[in-house]
Amino acid sequence: MSGTTISVSLQELLNSGALATSTFQLKNEESTTFNIAASNTSQMQMLNAAKISLLLARAFEKHKVGAHSSIDASSLQLGDFSIHLGYLLPPPPDGVSAPTENLNEPLISSDDSDASLQFISEFFDLDKPLPQWTGFHQQSLQNTTTASNGQMRINTTGTRKPAPTLTFRDVLSAEGFDRVWTLISIDCNPSTNRYVSTTTPPEHTLGDLIHCIFSGSNLRLSSTIIQRPPDNIDSISEGRAAKMNSNTRGTTFSTLVGVGILPTSICRLLSDFLQCEPSIGSEDRLHTCQISFQDAIEDLEHMCAYPQIYLYDPGMDFYSKHLLFGQRLYGRKAELTQLLGITTRLEGGLISSGAECVLVSGGAGSGKSHFVNNVSTFLSNIGWIVSTASCGRDMGHRSSETVLSLLDTLIVNIVAAYNSEGKSAIDALLDVLDSTTLLSLSAYLPSLRIVSGNTDRSTPPNNRPEVSQLQLTFLLPRLLNAILSLNRKVVLFLDNFEHVDSSALALLSELLTSVGRLPSSRSNFLFIGCYRDGISEQHPLTVHLAELRRHQDISLTEMSLNRLSIDDVTDIIMTELRLPRRLVLELANIVHKKTSGHALFVVQLLNSLVRDSVLAYSPMKRRFDWDSAKVRSLKTADSVASLIVSNLNSLTPGELPSLRALSCFGIQVKLVVLALLKDGCPFGGVEPYLKSLAEGGVVEMKDSLVVFTHDLIQQGVYNNIPTEERRRLHLNIGVCLGMKVSLDQHSMVGQLQEMDFSSLSVEASRNVESQEINAIIGIAANQVNRVDPSSMERSQRIRFAGWNMVAASQFAKRFNFGASAHYCKKGIDLL
Repeated sequence: MSGTTISVSLQELLNSGALATSTFQLKNEESTTFNIAASNTSQMQMLNAAKISLLLARAFEKHKVGAHSSIDASSLQLGDFSIHLGYLLPPPPDGVSAPTENLNEPLISSDDSDASLQFISEFFDLDKPLPQWTGFHQQSLQNTTTASNGQMRINTTGTRKPAPTLTFRDVLSAEGFDRVWTLISIDCNPSTNRYVSTTTPPEHTLGDLIHCIFSGSNLRLSSTIIQRPPDNIDSISEGRAAKMNSNTRGTTFSTLVGVGILPTSICRLLSDFLQCEPSIGSEDRLHTCQISFQDAIEDLEHMCAYPQIYLYDPGMDFYSKHLLFGQRLYGRKAELTQLLGITTRLEGGLISSGAECVLVSGGAGSGKSHFVNNVSTFLSNIGWIVSTASCGRDMGHRSSETVLSLLDTLIVNIVAAYNSEGKSAIDALLDVLDSTTLLSLSAYLPSLRIVSGNTDRSTPPNNRPEVSQLQLTFLLPRLLNAILSLNRKVVLFLDNFEHVDSSALALLSELLTSVGRLPSSRSNFLFIGCYRDGISEQHPLTVHLAELRRHQDISLTEMSLNRLSIDDVTDIIMTELRLPRRLVLELANIVHKKTSGHALFVVQLLNSLVRDSVLAYSPMKRRFDWDSAKVRSLKTADSVASLIVSNLNSLTPGELPSLRALSCFGIQVKLVVLALLKDGCPFGGVEPYLKSLAEGGVVEMKDSLVVFTHDLIQQGVYNNIPTEERRRLHLNIGVCLGMKVSLDQHSMVGQLQEMDFSSLSVEASRNVESQEINAIIGIAANQVNRVDPSSMERSQRIRFAGWNMVAASQFAKRFNFGASAHYCKKGIDLL
C-alpha cells in the first residue's frame, strides 16, 4: 500500500459531512481502535470531532495563539485552518506505477476539467469515474498554499466563469471510495482584513471552534452566552441561541447541557473555556483562566484514546449503581509490558531455553493477585487455557492438594475448550497415558474420570489401583506434557506462594523441569506465582527460589510491585469518575498522601468516601463531586486493616454474621460447602447474602468458589470477631459439616484402618462427589481444631480426636503423609 496527502480547509471538511461518514485516525493509531470505540454513527461523528478538535488545540498551543502571538484569536474562523489528511492507496495493477502526486494543489483545473476528474477517479481507485459537474465556482479542496518560507497564505481567487468544480463532498459521494483518513496536522492561515478584538481571550475562540466542529453550526458561544447573539447567524443557530439565552439563571455548563447537542464532557470543557476573563485595558492582553491549551489537549487526548469513558455520555446505571473502586487494573505499566512481552514471545514461537516461570512479589495489599488475575483474564479472552489456585494461610500441610488442583482445573478447562470447538482432547491424552494410569490418577485429579471413561462417582478409592508418591511425581509431569502437546497455550497461576510447603514446592519444581526439557511443551506453557515480601532465610520458598534461579531448564522472571505513584492514583479516580485529570488531581494528591500509595489502602479509602457520601454524584454538575477541604481534614485509619474494620460498619445485620462465618474458612471456600450450612446450623446459611457481599467488593465469585477480594480483608474480618463468638462459629461450622458426612459413625481412636469413604453420606446433597466429601472431612476437622481444647468438655475432645483420625487416614491413603501427620498430632493434642 502507498500513501499520499491532501489538504482541505477545516470549513469545507465540516461542510462535506465527512465526520458522519468517514473514519479519521490520528497518526500511529491502531486501525481497529475506531471500530471498537464507535458503535453507531452518532458516536463515530463525536469521535471524529474530538480528534479534529485535538489537532486544533495543538495548533493553538503550537502557534501560541493569544497574548504574545502575531495571530489574533478573535478573528479566527474555521476557514482559516487547513487540515492535512493522509490517504492509504491500494496497490496498483501489475505494470502500472503508483501515483506519486501530493494533492496539495486544487483538485480541479479550469483549463482541463475532464482530465482532472479522470485523475481523481484513478488516484482514489474509484469503482466509477466521477461525473462531470457544471455550475458556478465553489470552494476548492485547498484554499491555502505553502510559501517557500513555510508560512501559510490564502489563495485569493476572483470570480470565475462557470466551470466544472470538485469539492470534498463530491469526492466522498463517489462509489467505491474507502473513507479512511489519517489526521496529520492543522495549519493556521488567518485573514488580515478582519476586525481584530483586543478583549477576546483565545480560549473563547478555541471553545467557539470546538463547538462548531461538534455541533455543525457556526454559532459562536462566546457571543451567544456571554453577550448577545450576532446578527449574521443562520436560522438554526439562532434558534439554538434563543434556547441557550432562555436559561439565564443557569450556569454556562447547565445551559450547554440543556441544549442537548453536545456530549457532557465537551460541555464541561467549553464551559471552562468560557469562564476565562480578559483583562481589559492591559497592553499585553493578559487574562485570567483556570484552563490552559495544554489542559484542553490532555482532555481531548483522553477522549480520543478512551471515548467510552471520557467522551460518550454514560448510561443511567453509571449514576444509579453503587460506585465501587478496585475493579480494574491501574498502573503497573512496566510490569504489564514485561509479562505480556513473555506471552507475546510464546505466541510468536520465540521460546526461551527453559520453561517460562514468572514470580511476582510485593508487600501485603500491593495488588499482586489483582495484577495477575487481570492478566489471566486477558489471556483467557484471547484463547489461553488458564488455571488458578491459592494456598491458604495455615494450610501449608495441604498445599500439595492446591498444586494438584491446578492440574485438575486445567483438565476441566481444556476439555471444555475443545468441546466448544467440536474437538476432543480425550483422544490426545489417551495416546500418551493408558486408561489404567488415568484411573489411578483420578483419585488425585477427579476430572480425569471424564478422560478415562469412568464417571461413576460411587467408585470407592480403595477399588482403584494405588499410586505411590514417587509414581505420582513421575506421572504428573507426563500428564502435563500430554496436555501441552495439544498445542494450546496454558498458564498456571498459584497465589500465596509463600504458604506452600517443601513437598509441594518439590512437585512444582519437577513439573517445571519436565516442561523445560521439551521445546514443544515450553512453547505452550507459562507459570506465574505470587508471594509476599518478608519471608525469612529459613523459609522453604527462599531455598526453592535459589534453586529456580540456578536451574537451566527454567527461565525465571522476577517482578516486584511497588506502591502506587501519584499518577496511578490519579488514573484510578479519573477512570472511575470519568473525569479529566485536571479536575481530580487535587483529590488524588490527598488520597495518595493519606495512603502513601498502598494499593489496597487507596481502594478502601476511596470506597469509604463513597460509603460516607463524601464522594457523591451531583445532578447539577452532572458528575461525582467532593469537597477537597473536607477530604483533607478527615481522620483516616492508621492502617489498611483498621480501615477495613471500620468499613464493616456499613454491613446489614444479616451480612455481617455471614461475612464472619466466611472468614472462618480462610481466603476461600467452595459453594458446595456453604450449601451444607443452609440447614441445621444455629447461625443459618450464608448463601442469601453472597450477592450483596460481592456487589460491595468484599468477596467475589470464581467458578465454584467464594473468594475474599484480598487476604487482608479476610484477616481484618476474622480478627474483629469477638473471641467467644469466634469459638462458637468454628464449633458450629465443624459440627454441622461433621454431621453432614456422618463423621461420628466412622471415627476411631488410637488406630488407623482401611476405610471405605463411599459409605460416608452427605445429607441433602446428592451431587457432592467423593473427592468433595474427603475435602469436607478435612474442613470439619480444621474447624474444630481452631477451638481452644480447654474450652471443650472431655466428651467433645474425644469426639473430635476421632474426626482427626478419620482425616489422617484419608490423607495417608492418598500418600499425603505430611497432612496425615498434621491431623494425627491435632488428634493427640485433643486427648
